[in-house]
Amino acid sequence: PLSVWGIRVMINGIIYIVRIFYLKGLLQLPVLRYLKEVVLSSLVVTLLTIPIPFLLNGMYSGWLNLGIITFTSAAIMLIMVYVFGLNKGERLFIQNSIKKNVLMNNISSLKDCYGCGVCAVACPRKVISISLNANGFYVPLVVHAGCTECGLCLSVCAYNDDSVLKVDQKQPKAYAAWSEDSQVRRKCSSGGISFEIGRHLLEKGYKVCGVRYNVKKNRAEHYIATNLKELIPSIGSKYIQSYTVDGFAAVNKKEKYLITGTPCQIDSFRRYIRKFKAEDNFVLMDFFCHSVPSMWAWQKYIQMVERKIGKITNVSWRNKQTGWHDSYSISMDGEHCGEKMDRYDSYDILIKEEKYCYNSRLSQGDLFYHLFLGDYCCNPACQIQCKYKYNRSAADIRVGDLWGQTYRTNEEGVSALVAFTDKGKMLISQLKGCELVEYRFETVAEGQMKKNAGKACTASLM
Repeated sequence: PLSVWGIRVMINGIIYIVRIFYLKGLLQLPVLRYLKEVVLSSLVVTLLTIPIPFLLNGMYSGWLNLGIITFTSAAIMLIMVYVFGLNKGERLFIQNSIKKNVLMNNISSLKDCYGCGVCAVACPRKVISISLNANGFYVPLVVHAGCTECGLCLSVCAYNDDSVLKVDQKQPKAYAAWSEDSQVRRKCSSGGISFEIGRHLLEKGYKVCGVRYNVKKNRAEHYIATNLKELIPSIGSKYIQSYTVDGFAAVNKKEKYLITGTPCQIDSFRRYIRKFKAEDNFVLMDFFCHSVPSMWAWQKYIQMVERKIGKITNVSWRNKQTGWHDSYSISMDGEHCGEKMDRYDSYDILIKEEKYCYNSRLSQGDLFYHLFLGDYCCNPACQIQCKYKYNRSAADIRVGDLWGQTYRTNEEGVSALVAFTDKGKMLISQLKGCELVEYRFETVAEGQMKKNAGKACTASLM
């Protein structure tokens, strides 16, 4: 009995561990859901198969007995896993894979993508969800067996294409730009041109799909703004990956919108609206993008700060209290900071630029900025497959900071503004309340990355 038990433990242990790690990598589930849906089901399978070696022991002798027990235990374990350990969607996936000997015609065949979320919005059956993987980056998951393999999710996926989507681009027009409203310029990350573009299009009847920070969920997320007050939370850079699904899903393709996002989000979104012949209703704006950091790194940083100031109530990633060139500063308010205030409650509060309770600058060694801008926690897709650096874009307009020599002594903030399409050029020509100075593209993009973020050496972090 002891030898039988040892064989049983060995066989069960190997299959149990392999299955757990395989499904964890495949499903990219959060820890609690993973424990419930994977580990618990595996334990059920284990308990159901424990008696089998004891029932078979003694039917034969010697090596024959050992071989029969080993083979039978493994076979029954696989059957039990299939019947009791897999859900309906997993069983259907296996059946289709065996039947066709190919992967299903959906995004389940992709691994470690950009996480733009457009596939989940485009799916007509709504069987795709977007969640954080084991490394803290958003990835899609086909959540149940309702997929019809229409392939729409793949057709709108920028990651699934080696090239940037072609748009009617001519020679780009590039500008140094800033808001003539000194208070807006001071509050925004660079020159405030993104806010002014949003304000201009709101006045023309557009809605704006921008990004705000949700302090309750500790994440950046896309949302729809229909007036100036609702646009205010989009002010300022958010140096984390945004959750796009709710915001993009709220877009009515028959109405007019300004859509802002990372270059990969905009590339996929253009593929989506082009699929439905709705491009004319949209202005698409991206920005010069470094990469996105792991959400696990950000959440650990939040936990560290909350020990000092309590539950976070407001977050800002940039401020110019010590000048534009030293504006990489994470500022936060917490429940232990005294009087509570919603900084986005009104335009007047926005432009006052009150001091925050917690401030940590890159120039003073801020940990999160060191990890992010040092490339210690970048999305592998940004490092390996980003195709949007410098002048490569599927947007109408690209914005960013105009770093470089031209405005090296300026501390108020200057935006880099690039129009790639005729639609973008027309929009820029209509802007009011903004200062625009035209330059060669190379001058405007002088301080921007021309190649992808690298993989930092962990030893240098230590």
